[in-house]
Amino acid sequence: MTAIEQIIAIAEQLGWQVKTDTDKPNLVVFDFQQYTPHGQDFSFSVEMKGNDTDSLLQEVETYYEDFDPDYE
Repeated sequence: MTAIEQIIAIAEQLGWQVKTDTDKPNLVVFDFQQYTPHGQDFSFSVEMKGNDTDSLLQEVETYYEDFDPDYE
């Protein structure tokens, strides 16, 4: 199983829907989405560079640190 497949499998086990874009060389864009029956849907996109899972984790951490729940 590739790193991309593992990331998708784990995310799906945690209730996320995941789409990937691999059109650019050495770059994978992950779109993570969760939907609720009450319309409080949530999604975010992060990149993984060069099949380096650390770059993906850093992108997720940056998104988390910059997230503003009052923005909605």
